[in-house]
Amino acid sequence: MPGYIDEAVIDQIRNAIDIAALVSDYVTLKRKGTNELWGLCPFHSEKTPSFHVIPARGLYKCFGCGHGGNVFTFLMELEGISFIEAVRNLAERSGIEVPSPSGKAPNKHHKVERDHAFNALQVAADFYHNNLIQTEKTFHTTASGANIVALNYLKDRGITHDTIKKYKLGWIDPGWDKLVNYANKKGINGQVLQTAGLAIKRKNSPGYVDRFRARIIFPIINLSGKPVAFGARRLDGVTPTDDEAKYINSPETIVYKKGEQLYGLFSSRESIRNSKCAFLVEGYTDLLAMVSAGVTNVFASLGTSLTETQAQLAGRFTSKVNIVYDSDTAGIEAAMRAAEILTLANHEAQLIRLPAGKDPDSLLQEHGVEALKQSLEKSVSFVSFRLEAAGYNSSLSQPEQIKIIRSLMITVNSISDHIRKKMLLREIARITGLPETELERLKSLLPTQDREDNVHRISLNISRDAVAERDFIRMLICYPSLIDEFLPTFSPGLINHDVLKRIFSEIEKFFLDQGNFEPAAIIDRFSDPAIRSFISDAAMLAEGIDEDKARETAEACLIAIARSDIQKRTKQIQREINEAKNNNRPTRELLMELVDLKKKIT
Repeated sequence: MPGYIDEAVIDQIRNAIDIAALVSDYVTLKRKGTNELWGLCPFHSEKTPSFHVIPARGLYKCFGCGHGGNVFTFLMELEGISFIEAVRNLAERSGIEVPSPSGKAPNKHHKVERDHAFNALQVAADFYHNNLIQTEKTFHTTASGANIVALNYLKDRGITHDTIKKYKLGWIDPGWDKLVNYANKKGINGQVLQTAGLAIKRKNSPGYVDRFRARIIFPIINLSGKPVAFGARRLDGVTPTDDEAKYINSPETIVYKKGEQLYGLFSSRESIRNSKCAFLVEGYTDLLAMVSAGVTNVFASLGTSLTETQAQLAGRFTSKVNIVYDSDTAGIEAAMRAAEILTLANHEAQLIRLPAGKDPDSLLQEHGVEALKQSLEKSVSFVSFRLEAAGYNSSLSQPEQIKIIRSLMITVNSISDHIRKKMLLREIARITGLPETELERLKSLLPTQDREDNVHRISLNISRDAVAERDFIRMLICYPSLIDEFLPTFSPGLINHDVLKRIFSEIEKFFLDQGNFEPAAIIDRFSDPAIRSFISDAAMLAEGIDEDKARETAEACLIAIARSDIQKRTKQIQREINEAKNNNRPTRELLMELVDLKKKIT
């Protein structure tokens, strides 16, 4: 991969990026020891942190699923982007200019499609946003009537200029092809716009039309800060009558899957970390109402039922979520489903009671900031809300009470965190008056649901006869200073495992070119996640083994490798001797070599 962009520039970017700061944009890391940071892995679902970051080496490794690498591979694997896109993303982050690449990019077709889609989405987001911002700048002069209505709508709802900027809100004028024409001038064709979910192919004539027209635009931003989709709200009196849906959203695309993003999380993640909790709302305007009221630790489930993936995504930043859904029947049911999903994901789920018939946006509009903030302080636990919503009370018949408790217990019994499960059982006992011992007995009779993902662990397939080769290379990666000691006398031909031979070859080449060796740098030379994982794992061994021990291990491995080579040659000579005897050929020289080899073994 390096070579497409100058390696010196790649090294400069890698050295300029603090891997801990980068990973912290996606995962909450906690320090253990002097140089170790741990968090929940973003690549698979887990309850106990196994994702390890060592800033001093510029590497990460998950000991659960095996993912490992450097700053570039982290973005590539998490966001599904190409190496070039990762380099450019981090170059922009670090303020380093990347010259135009020479030669053709070695990207596969799928990667190229994704890169083009991301580019189209960014161009569209800027186009929509600038339409609204320009409206504000020219509010008293040349702005069109439709734009002014859009801006007034947002401002009347208490959405400030700063909030519009922070969440990149936008506007698209009436018309069929405003974005299509603008994008074409930028070199983006209709097919790319369609792939990105921004345009629709005309039915009865060639060409494409905009998916969104005469609507307020809400970009959905991923944790890399890139737009991946959009929501769009109609504006009464401006949006055409044949476009009657209140909200329309981007379809699933090559870069966007419904139920895998949370609106506003990119902007709110630091506030969530600092406050150690988050508010979950249903949609765009509810979130913006909360932000307008000064509540910034908030994200939205994009108007769909909360998914397990979204719960896991939230769990990277907090384990406590307050659900603020509409107070009507549908909202209460949706809140209950969300609370159950969050609880099963080992979150502490609390539900906020809003006044009857209100949502955060309407409450803010009608009663002001203080009324909204006061409501946010009235939380109810998952257990209390679940029992209340089911109509539980002491006047119910015993069979009705048992039915409600049994239903709740099935959910609690499916929680993998035993401490949290115990706490919830204690709360059920307190509310219902049933002894904990009885609940424990009931729990043992109820079904459980194993929600832990079956993790496919990334690792190299190393046979038993290649263990010494593997461990020798691991010691060189662990302590690069050993390379200078062993490289002059070690023959690469002694390594028989194909993948290990490739890794050693790159180590040797890098060392001879640079005069040193950096594990974080060599990772970029491999596209295989298993090799990246191997290198990261080996580099992190330095946390538990000192250099002298590593040297002893490497020396022992060399002896084992040499012995294995001799044994293979011995077997080969024995076959040659047998073949020579069968064909009446002389065997004296072969026998002498065989004797010499046996002496070396002993």
